[in-house]
Amino acid sequence: MTIEEVFDKELDESITRRYFTTTVNNAKMCLDVMGHTTLKAKSLFEYHKKNYLDYLEDDFDDEVDSDNIEREYTFENWARAVKKYSSILVSDIYENGDYISLEKCRGENNSLCEKIVLDSLPHCKDDTYFGIDFYYLDEEIGSPWDVFRIILEAFKSEDIITLDYTNLFEGGWCDEVPEEKEYLVSKTVILTEGSTDLWTDDTLTTDYAFEYLSKEELSYMASYRNFGKVGCFKGFDAHSFAFNSKLPENMYEKQFERFERYVDMGLDIYGYVTLTSDNYDGIEEKMGKFVDRLQKIHPILPLRTVPLKIFIFTPTGSRLNDRYSMALENQTRAIKAWKVELSKRYSKEQLAGRISDNTY
Repeated sequence: MTIEEVFDKELDESITRRYFTTTVNNAKMCLDVMGHTTLKAKSLFEYHKKNYLDYLEDDFDDEVDSDNIEREYTFENWARAVKKYSSILVSDIYENGDYISLEKCRGENNSLCEKIVLDSLPHCKDDTYFGIDFYYLDEEIGSPWDVFRIILEAFKSEDIITLDYTNLFEGGWCDEVPEEKEYLVSKTVILTEGSTDLWTDDTLTTDYAFEYLSKEELSYMASYRNFGKVGCFKGFDAHSFAFNSKLPENMYEKQFERFERYVDMGLDIYGYVTLTSDNYDGIEEKMGKFVDRLQKIHPILPLRTVPLKIFIFTPTGSRLNDRYSMALENQTRAIKAWKVELSKRYSKEQLAGRISDNTY
């Protein structure tokens, strides 16, 4: 682990950078020990390929050349495409939401595997990582770590891998040294069930729990007495979501899908919503659609959801520009629209009740 003072040219100031480093060779060995081997990656690919072919044959039977896909869409060709675009991304320039060299590749005469991999980049789109769809996959089948094991094959053994967690630390998401992932369930069993309230927050921007916890562990979470969870919706529409999270607008809907999975599990889950944005035009209509989407998950979900008033975070306050300052000032417009929308849908008695009295 390294902590050092560096000068940030973009911010025109010194910052404290925090990061871990290791070699590609060490990373490979660690992943292999954990079971994320190239053989496991091949097994994952073959499973995905079968599902992919079944999907095409069911929905596009007359339009698809299955024999050609069977012949061209192989593990070797897929792995070659993964390594090709990994090598490009590692030195690519990110500008205006796109990677310059990667975007140029889209205009080339790409092979089938190259096109499938490229279509899922640069961001994880629709839970597809380098062409592998993880949305409905059980962790026993595979995980993104198996794909990462193939990515590492694109680089020399002595190359350095850096995990920079500076922004996570400054945003208050982790301690000086981030904890291991095993804290999620196994380290909570020391609590006396029923006598201790346990509360966890979820950003709704990852599928971490569903990727790394077994069905038994998820069931344990759902059945644990006095356990509550809250998921934070990062905006009232796709634009405000991107404004608040710096993620692509097409990931906005994923928040609701992840939240609904927790509801279906039987968790005692509540909601936050961040209402800051740089565009409040038509806020009444936008808020109506947002509340509609909450009620699509469950009719009483808005009653279990709390708008968050965002304040200036002292460590990053000096970085605020006019755009973000205005968002902080105008968020009261969105909160007012939220209150008006709920008054149309619920009685005064319902709105005056305790949030925990509204059960699924």
